[in-house]
Amino acid sequence: QAMIRNLARWLDSKLNRVARGRGILRLRGAIVAIVVVGIAGSAGYGLELLALRIQPGGLVYVGTLLFLIGLRRPVGTMRRTLAALRAGDDTLAASRASALVRFDIRGGDRHAVARAAVEGGAARAVEGLFATIFWFLILGLPGACVHRGLGAAADAIGRVSPRHADFGFAVARLNDVLSLPGALIAGPVLSIAALFCPGASFWRALGGWARDLAMRGVETGYRAEGAVAGAFGLALGGPRRFDGQTVEGSWIGDGRARVEIVDVRRAVFLIAIAALLVSLA
Repeated sequence: QAMIRNLARWLDSKLNRVARGRGILRLRGAIVAIVVVGIAGSAGYGLELLALRIQPGGLVYVGTLLFLIGLRRPVGTMRRTLAALRAGDDTLAASRASALVRFDIRGGDRHAVARAAVEGGAARAVEGLFATIFWFLILGLPGACVHRGLGAAADAIGRVSPRHADFGFAVARLNDVLSLPGALIAGPVLSIAALFCPGASFWRALGGWARDLAMRGVETGYRAEGAVAGAFGLALGGPRRFDGQTVEGSWIGDGRARVEIVDVRRAVFLIAIAALLVSLA
């Protein structure tokens, strides 16, 4: 994934010329998407062939799938952000939480950082856990690798910033389409997980997910965060900053935007329970 991310950044530096027209930039971005799909799909196909030829091939499937899911990274980042917030170091917390989101949060107060940590952690869980497993079950390792490869490329160029709105359009939209099945599955699972999480509500989580799906299901970046927002009575999303400019964004949930440290801790617990439920399924 790091290789794909670095490749996307390199292609961005070579092909993304703001002076070019919108159509040209979208075409070039589509070429980047094709390259990413080709590389990731080929890697997945190669691993699939390897699994069929060695004994025991199941270790290749399990090892690759666990690597692609990588849930420890976002959860670990949330916990490190939480530790920095508890220590009162908002700058360090923002630096850590920035790995979870695709917008700028440096300079925000602790509530903005906590909100980004909850929203970003939920989105990463949906992409990494639910959507990856879905595509593995449907298309095997090639499907899972393509999904995660596009996610890595979207981290680099799939932002709705003035620079990447057109060049990263194809990568971002493909990533959104492949993540949608995972988001549809994640909402009910996260809602059930809320039954076992202190301070969370099953009905608010399910209702928040349903409202979020109705409002943003076809929009950029939909990752079922409404379930987490509803579970704890929060409002995630809202305006974001990209390259020094503020871009309007939809609010997710109708609760409080002043997300607290305790909400980050609860969100970590909720995601962990959801992952446990998936592993038991």
